Order: sequence, then structure tokens, then C-alpha cells
Amino acid sequence: MSEPIRLNSSGFDPSLFHDQSGKKYVLNMLWDHREKHHSFAGIALQEYSVAEKKLIGQRKVIFKGTPIKLTEAPHLYHIGDYYYLLTAEGGTRYEHAATIARSSHIEGPYEVHPDNPILSAFHAPEHPLQKNAGMLQSFKRIQMNGISLISLAVRFNQTRNLFFNREVGVL
Repeated sequence: MSEPIRLNSSGFDPSLFHDQSGKKYVLNMLWDHREKHHSFAGIALQEYSVAEKKLIGQRKVIFKGTPIKLTEAPHLYHIGDYYYLLTAEGGTRYEHAATIARSSHIEGPYEVHPDNPILSAFHAPEHPLQKNAGMLQSFKRIQMNGISLISLAVRFNQTRNLFFNREVGVL
């Protein structure tokens, strides 16, 4: 068993990104505790040193989110010439959504997809399982030679109570 490594306490929903350059990065939602500021300050990126077992360099906010707000749950992918940043937005209730942005540089600037959100059931109340679809993450399906997405999902009843709390959907 290994000892835990304290990274930061600047927010939540951390993820680790392994760049093709060999560098490692930690991304997380960044809290802003100042009065009269939105508490969800964006997505922060900071390099992680495996040898030193700590974050190094300056933390940088690489994405402030879209007008949906409440940007969280970052996942970064490098495909071809672009870095793709997949985030959840809108909070984990009815407005929950997944959005995507891309940049040719890991630190941005990131341009949002013109058809964001890429997943949400906000405008489709007849779909009971997808009420707060969001928090997407991809994974490769090796046997099927493709990429699938997993998503947070819940089912609410008529009184807006949860049937099974949080569930996972595979897309």
C-alpha cells in the first residue's frame, strides 16, 4: 500500500492528464471564496511531478466555462492537433449538461463547441433517465474498436424525488 499524496484543496472533481510530452497534469474545478464572486471560478491546470510527488509550477485557470455556469468535472484528451476539454456544467439537477471546448495548446485559450451542450436532457422532460445528464468521461472499447462515453444520470419521479439516486449511463 502506498501513502496518500496531498495535491491541493483548491476545488473538487480532480482528474489526471498524461500528456504525450511525458508531463502529467492535474485539473480540477477551482473554488473562489471571495464575496461577490461566483464560487465556481473555472477549471484549473497544474503540472504534477512524479519524482517529487507534488504539484509544480503555477496553477492556471484554463477555462471559465460557458453561460450555463457551474463548470466542474474536467477531463482532458489530446486527439490529433487539439486538446479537448470535456466539462460538466449547470449543477447536478435538471440543468446538468456536458460541454466541450478545444485548443491547440494545453493552457488554452479554449474555444467552445458551437453546439454546446453536447449532452443534456434539460429541454427533453419526457426522458426520465436523463434528467441530469452530464459529467461525461470517455473510454475506449477495445473489443469494438470505438470510443464510448459514460455519464451521470438520475431518474426523478413526479414529485421530483429520486428513484435510485445517481446512476451511470453508457453512450
